Amino acid sequence: MIPPGAPLALLMHDELVARPGRPYFGKMGLGLLRYSPNPVAAVLDESVAGRDLGAITGIRTPAPIVATVAQAAAAGAQVLVIGVATVGGVLPPRYRVDVVDALRAGMSIVNGLHIVLNDDAELAALVHRGAF
Repeated sequence: MIPPGAPLALLMHDELVARPGRPYFGKMGLGLLRYSPNPVAAVLDESVAGRDLGAITGIRTPAPIVATVAQAAAAGAQVLVIGVATVGGVLPPRYRVDVVDALRAGMSIVNGLHIVLNDDAELAALVHRGAF
């Protein structure tokens, strides 16, 4: 559950923009951009970092597109949401780096993938008890 009002960072590397000829997995993140009652502080997608989110998605919001969790945290994000559905529901290695960085920064994680992040000993050890 996402705490009411907590600013979000949407983790969407390489999935913010649909590309011809390949599956698109970023619908969850785009849904949150459109309909979340929580503010979106930043979208993480290193492939289009620095570009205008509205121009790319057609969704008008002041959230910047950033490349790193540190940049998302600097924009005010408190919760990292994995905003993609991956093949097999696994956490890609590149995304794992961002989840680790977010946990180390004290952020909460929202995970809709099939894997349970808390079953991973390294990730579970980084969780700050009492977080959202």
